[in-house]
Amino acid sequence: MPSAPQAAPSAPQTVNPVPSAPQAVNPAPSAPATPAGPAASPKTPVEQTEQYPLAQQPQQVTEVHPQEVPSPPVTEQMPPRTPPTSRQPLPEPTPPVSSEDDQLDPDAERLLEAVRSVPGVRDAYYATGPDGSPNLRLMLEDGVDRDEVHGAVSAVVSEQRASEPGPQSTDDSGEQAQADLAQPATDAEFQAVGEVELRHVEIDSTGIDAEVSVTLAVGEEASTGTAAAPPIDWHVHRAAASATVEALRPFLAAGDARIEVEHASIVSTGPVKTAVVVVLWLDGRTPRRLAGAAVVAAERSKAVVSATVGALAAEMAH
Repeated sequence: MPSAPQAAPSAPQTVNPVPSAPQAVNPAPSAPATPAGPAASPKTPVEQTEQYPLAQQPQQVTEVHPQEVPSPPVTEQMPPRTPPTSRQPLPEPTPPVSSEDDQLDPDAERLLEAVRSVPGVRDAYYATGPDGSPNLRLMLEDGVDRDEVHGAVSAVVSEQRASEPGPQSTDDSGEQAQADLAQPATDAEFQAVGEVELRHVEIDSTGIDAEVSVTLAVGEEASTGTAAAPPIDWHVHRAAASATVEALRPFLAAGDARIEVEHASIVSTGPVKTAVVVVLWLDGRTPRRLAGAAVVAAERSKAVVSATVGALAAEMAH
């Protein structure tokens, strides 16, 4: 069987590719080209010579705010230390040395016994202070109220001083003390009325009043004067001076003169205490002020009496 005739070859087909969408591409800008210069030649070291000295490179300066710069530490110089000066310690009061020749008078012993009986007081004694005067010293019990005990002791001392009868001592020390108290009244001043001798000073304290009685022996006669005052030391001293004036009034030259005590006190005079009395004298003429003083040897009230006698010594009748 004859074969079928073969088909003629087809002409080649040309396929046109589908064009793709154009893509926008932004090329990165390139750095501008640097023109090539001459190659750097290596630096040759330059030596410093006297004719061509090397120029110094300027140093870099950094500006800094003043507040950021720390201040240097402040160092205080201590004053030179000087060795401490040697100071003498203050003299402490020394307790009295008890001996047969140096014994306290009965009034002082009575005062010590009264102070020792106060609750809270362990012991009491007299000590010599820096000025030489005797001072009352206390030894208190442990755990007591010092202010309360001191207040009780002050009340006892005031009561004892206000109620002291002032008996005369019979020993030698008492006679010597009385001779010292009567020293301002000399024999020449009282040659017409006799020697003035202090018998006793009695202080009677009742309530808020204190009555002071002074008894003097003028020649062979005894004379007593009294005065009242509050039971306070200064007022009691003034009352003792006023009572002395009343006791001496009958023996004064001007019986009608007015005599008033202006001042009476105990002052420190060196190592001792001294009673000072100032008396105002009015007799119708020029007013006068008479003064007297006496060293406190035993009791203050007795020294006030002696000072008053000394102030009126010149006015005694001759």
